[in-house]
Amino acid sequence: LQSQHFHILISDHSLPGISGFALLQHAQISNPHVGRILISAGFSSPMQDKAWIDAFLPKPLQRNVLLTEVYRILSENLKST
Repeated sequence: LQSQHFHILISDHSLPGISGFALLQHAQISNPHVGRILISAGFSSPMQDKAWIDAFLPKPLQRNVLLTEVYRILSENLKST
């Protein structure tokens, strides 16, 4: 994460060797300006973790919902810079 420059990180909750929560939390700590989206089929919105997730999207993922959230997050990040 530290060697690459990107504006948004989209992660599934279930990853081999690390949870999507842990990946997004690490991204927030190392680069707080990166947008973070968590995708999962296993549970509803993780309210206790909203501080480091910009959006939670349930599976099955709808493309228009994903694009709307990406646009919203990128727009908010541009306004804050």
